[in-house]
Amino acid sequence: LLTTELKYKDINEDILLIDASGTIVHYIAKKNEFVTLGKENKKTHKDFKNLVAYFKLFNFFKSTDFCDYFNDANEEIVLYNSAKGIFKIKYTTIPLIDKTDSLPEKVDLLIQIATPVELHTFLKNAFFTFSNNTGILSIQDILAKAYNIIETTKRDYELVSKQFNFEKFRDALDKEKEKYFTNIREILNKLFSQAVGIPLSISATVLASNKVSNDRTILLIVLLSFLVYVAFYLSIQWIYKSDLKEIKIDFENDFATIQSKSGLPNAIIEKEKNKIKRRISHSLHIVRFLIGIVACLGLLVSWYILHELSKL
Repeated sequence: LLTTELKYKDINEDILLIDASGTIVHYIAKKNEFVTLGKENKKTHKDFKNLVAYFKLFNFFKSTDFCDYFNDANEEIVLYNSAKGIFKIKYTTIPLIDKTDSLPEKVDLLIQIATPVELHTFLKNAFFTFSNNTGILSIQDILAKAYNIIETTKRDYELVSKQFNFEKFRDALDKEKEKYFTNIREILNKLFSQAVGIPLSISATVLASNKVSNDRTILLIVLLSFLVYVAFYLSIQWIYKSDLKEIKIDFENDFATIQSKSGLPNAIIEKEKNKIKRRISHSLHIVRFLIGIVACLGLLVSWYILHELSKL
């Protein structure tokens, strides 16, 4: 085929393209490859690639997967957009291609962004924008403004996607926050339920030591029992303290993921993050305080019993 004889239907099959000077280019459709046979002519090679790329885009635009109506009589591809209305892509039977342009990359990018159904609306909106709201662009215009159209489509889609996912991620953020609050509350409940037993245990120990203050053996048993209780209590508090530290590590890792992937504003994430950090910090402070109090009281009671033993 000569370049002027090439039609949009031809590019679905392997073809030999011949220019006036006799340069032959073999187009392999399945591989989308161009092989020059005989004398190489870079300009002819480029022109043939541009022509095939143009028809690839034309075939995609007029396909039922993309357009709403193909009006071959009026040389237009009709698109419908619920927000903007009817849009027309005009074309000519014999393509008018800028000889200085390189189309394959542009065409591949346009088809790539136009293929996902969820991007159709955004691409059509971009067409309207670059048509200055006239509702008409030629394929040549689209190719000339291809990179700007692609960037606008991507930008609009990302903006809407983030707004769409905002509530979803905000709910996830609230659930994540509540999960950590629940874990912290459970640990604090265990801490306070055990803390109630501390004064009772100390009172019982002191009372028991008073009643048997004249019996060295019983006093030693009371002292040993009390020390075992204090050691057991402190070991449990250390476990709770370790649990809180693990919660802190998990929380920091989870919020780093949310911050990098959610698309939520950093101010909102930091606000919720600081709430949990304060709760964990206060809880750790309570654990340390209880450990210190129990250790001090344990020393005082032990000193008291040892003092009683020294009198015997």
